[in-house]
Amino acid sequence: MPHRVFAMLYCHVLAAKLTRACAVPAFLGYAYSGYWTCGQRQSLLCGADPWVWKTRTMNIPVSYTNWVTGQPNCQNQNEMCLHLTTPTYLGIGTQWADINCAWLLCPMCEMSL
Repeated sequence: MPHRVFAMLYCHVLAAKLTRACAVPAFLGYAYSGYWTCGQRQSLLCGADPWVWKTRTMNIPVSYTNWVTGQPNCQNQNEMCLHLTTPTYLGIGTQWADINCAWLLCPMCEMSL
C-alpha cells in the first residue's frame, strides 16, 4: 500500500491515473482505511483553498463533494489529500475525508479503454 506519490506512479505505470471517482465500486471490496484519489488542496496549504482533481497535466476544480461530516478538517495542519473512505473507516459509508498524503492506502486507478 503506497503513499500518494507512489500511488500516482503505480497508476502511471499501468497507463492509468488515480481516480476522480466519488464512490468505491462494489467489485473492488474494501481496503481497511480507504483508497487514494487524485483529489488534493490546490496549494497544499490548510485553509480555504479549493480542492482540485490533480492530473498529470492540469488541476480540475472539484464541483461535487461527498465529505464525511466534519471533513475536511486539516487535522494537525497536514491533511492535504482526499481519499475515499470505506465502511471499515470510522464506521461510516463510502465518503470523502482529507488525509495526510504520506498515509499508506491502496490506489484506485482508472484508465480509458
